[in-house]
Amino acid sequence: MLLGENRVDVIAAIQECARSRDLQRGWKLHSDAVEGGEISRISVANSLISMFAKCGSLTDARRVFDGMASRNVVSWTALMLGYAENKEEILALEALERMEREEGCAPNSWTFVAAAKACSNLAAAEEGEIIDGRLVKLGALVRAMGVHFQAVEKSCDSDIFVANSMLDAYVKCGSLVDARMVFDRMVCRSVVSWTALVLGYVDNGEEEVALELVSCMGVEGCEPNARTLVAAVKACASLAEEKKVTKAEILERGRVLHCQAVELGFEDDIYIANTLVDMYAKCGSVVSAQRVFDRMPRHTAVSWNALMLGYSRNGRPEVTLELFEKRMATLRRCWEELTAGTFVAALKACLCLATKEAGVEVCGRPVKLESLEKGMAIHAQARKFGCDLDVCVGSSLVDLYGECGSMADASRAFARMPVHTVVSWDGLMLGYAQNEEPDAALEVFARMLQQGLPSDSRSFVAALKAWTGLAAMENAKQVSGKLVKARCLGRGIALHEQAENSGFHSDRFVASTLVDLYSKCGSLSRARRVFEAMIHCRDVVFWNALMLGYAESDEGEVALELFARMDCAPDVLSFAAALKACGSLVALERTKLVHGKINRRGLLSSSEEKEVVLLTNSLLDAYAKCGSMEDAGCVFAATSSSTTRNLVTWNTLVAGHSRQVNTREVLELFHALLDEGLRPNAVTFVCLLIACSRGGLVETARYFFHSMLSKFGTLPGIKHYHCIVDSLGRANRLDEVVKLVEAMPYKPNAVTWSTVLSASRIFRNAEVGKLAFESWMKAGDGDDQGAAYVLLASLYESKR
Repeated sequence: MLLGENRVDVIAAIQECARSRDLQRGWKLHSDAVEGGEISRISVANSLISMFAKCGSLTDARRVFDGMASRNVVSWTALMLGYAENKEEILALEALERMEREEGCAPNSWTFVAAAKACSNLAAAEEGEIIDGRLVKLGALVRAMGVHFQAVEKSCDSDIFVANSMLDAYVKCGSLVDARMVFDRMVCRSVVSWTALVLGYVDNGEEEVALELVSCMGVEGCEPNARTLVAAVKACASLAEEKKVTKAEILERGRVLHCQAVELGFEDDIYIANTLVDMYAKCGSVVSAQRVFDRMPRHTAVSWNALMLGYSRNGRPEVTLELFEKRMATLRRCWEELTAGTFVAALKACLCLATKEAGVEVCGRPVKLESLEKGMAIHAQARKFGCDLDVCVGSSLVDLYGECGSMADASRAFARMPVHTVVSWDGLMLGYAQNEEPDAALEVFARMLQQGLPSDSRSFVAALKAWTGLAAMENAKQVSGKLVKARCLGRGIALHEQAENSGFHSDRFVASTLVDLYSKCGSLSRARRVFEAMIHCRDVVFWNALMLGYAESDEGEVALELFARMDCAPDVLSFAAALKACGSLVALERTKLVHGKINRRGLLSSSEEKEVVLLTNSLLDAYAKCGSMEDAGCVFAATSSSTTRNLVTWNTLVAGHSRQVNTREVLELFHALLDEGLRPNAVTFVCLLIACSRGGLVETARYFFHSMLSKFGTLPGIKHYHCIVDSLGRANRLDEVVKLVEAMPYKPNAVTWSTVLSASRIFRNAEVGKLAFESWMKAGDGDDQGAAYVLLASLYESKR
């Protein structure tokens, strides 16, 4: 093929080939240029270098470059751009050093543009490190500074293209100080200059400065383009997500930017529309987000995902799942591209539903079956589309299965992930901790540390929650007159020190979990120190943790003092803690005062279902402990149906009547809960057996004890045996008591023998009393022995 007689035709053909990225035709043009002698022309050779580079064939570009008899600055610049665009940035920067040193060829503005682009690409590939709270790409930054210095030396830094390229390089390196210096020194700025700096501030968490810059553009007479507006809207979305400014204020700014986009004719720009959907959703206006979505001429995966996540974020996960079904239907019809983000959004919606679901007991553990079933269906679809191994999908599955109470599925999802991030490790740990498998959670934490993996604040929260769970199972010991759970306390202190060394001790989630752990371990002084140290960022979670700690440690007065001192609005958990304190103090009037505050706030009608149930149960418990079963009955009667009554509600009322020895009411309530379709659990039977024992209904107690497993599938625990022992003992059937104790499948402990000895004392049975005392001495610890001697002495005193 003849190229034509003049050089312009040859160059035009090569440039056209570069635009179309047609390497096959490029080789033919190169061959023709060699045959026709055109290759000797420096302009033709330069065009060929540029063309081969754009086609991705650096070997051919370098061959043409090396074969040139002489080269000019255009030759070197074309090669540098080729290297920069094909991930050979180091070679591009080496060429900048060589061109003047080896050939005496001085770089021009376009050469420095190519070099700056190489630095930008290096920064994009570099991991970087955190310096003063910013991610900085030091390697790329040092090279960018070198290029900038040379540009200044050659007086090329004032060129607008060089300045813009250096500005972009500094932004990508994470050095906003240098970027701003370049920007401020520019005599003339284009929309590219403004946009690069705005994006830099947004990406580095300085959204307010970014929005300020956008406002200043108009003052300087520079109109923003679509990319500038995308950056500005993104800044609003980030501010709303991080709660740096009120959502109402950010929403107003976002609407102004939206109007500006419409005025400038960018409303149909897909990137602007997607960012607007995301921004409106994060600001809490899903109506506006949906409106933008509906007006879009076409939708991408980003559009769908932003809207789906928006509905979940704003408490409407069911709409997210409806959108997911529509999205899948669209995909089946059109075979559009699908991203893992779609499944992440759907799984997050299931997670949101799971947090609200009460769950049902399966094998003794609460499982959220409805959410679990939906999650499994989405998991199956993710597997079908090959997205189940995506790291974000995997982490979302671990979180969801953990929240639903299915740790077997969570563990399997974790094991299938090809790569584990700190998010996936944290999700698995939290799942085990929340599902009462603290040992498994701590084992995962140990594996993390053994593998040298980085931990974050969430890792420490999970580990601390695990030790809090273990503390609930540990028997407390008397230390300086206080009950302390020494083992868990020691581990909590060690973890606290570890968090301090890692810089996470001041994280509010870590600190509030520490307050909870120390409280549960009986070290309220440590809990109080952590609480006081967080004075500048204490939220309602801190107050609740400390109040509950005091209430559970029988320091109700301190708990109620804290409740009165709260410097933030109390939530449902705050009132629950206050009611627990009232119950521990047997303070009926204070309980009524707290109840009045709850009613004035309308919490029993406006809160979520789970919160209403919690408040109802707390009120019942407080009134029952105060001995006011009439008030407890009124609270119970006010609960409309099974939506606001669960088994805990019934058990709380049954326990209250049991304490008051209202045996008839206890039996009536037991049959009523059966009529409501509820299945009694171990706690129900403890209350029932205590009521029968104290009411003298020995045979009724025996009937319920034997029907626990046979009729209701509940295995009797040692507490239930103690109730029967007490019942038989009260009826002076001490021979049966001894036989029952010897036959029970649990090792008798101090409680067992103290019950037997008490009955022996009442009925002056020295033989059984002596047996009980001796057995108590073997089973009990030092703290119990004093009480044993007192009971034995009382027994022999009564025999005289």
